[in-house]
Amino acid sequence: MTNITVTIAARKYSLACDPEDQPHVEMLAGMIDERLAMLGVKGQTEARSMLYAALFLADELCKAKAANAESAPGQVSESVEPDAVDPSAFAFSPEMEAEFEKRLGGIATRIENLADLLEHDTQNA
Repeated sequence: MTNITVTIAARKYSLACDPEDQPHVEMLAGMIDERLAMLGVKGQTEARSMLYAALFLADELCKAKAANAESAPGQVSESVEPDAVDPSAFAFSPEMEAEFEKRLGGIATRIENLADLLEHDTQNA
């Protein structure tokens, strides 16, 4: 394992990953940072910022999957950049999609609850 540092929303995070995964992890962190900048999320708690980024990325995934379903096999819709989407990555069964949506909803609720607790603690400090 290798320790790396990524910056998201002007905050530095230390992570451990396999050396061969480092470029990919850094690219993913860059995507999250980019989405937060696009959203203009400033002055939010860390948890709330990450919640917004996760929801934004999940929305992009949902749109890419819908565009892929509408396109012919082996082709990517014009509304989705070909370099940004690997169509084979979106081959989920309906059961898997339902489970993913259920778990993502649960994660979003927990993150929101944590954000509320952090905000409450900060206001009382």
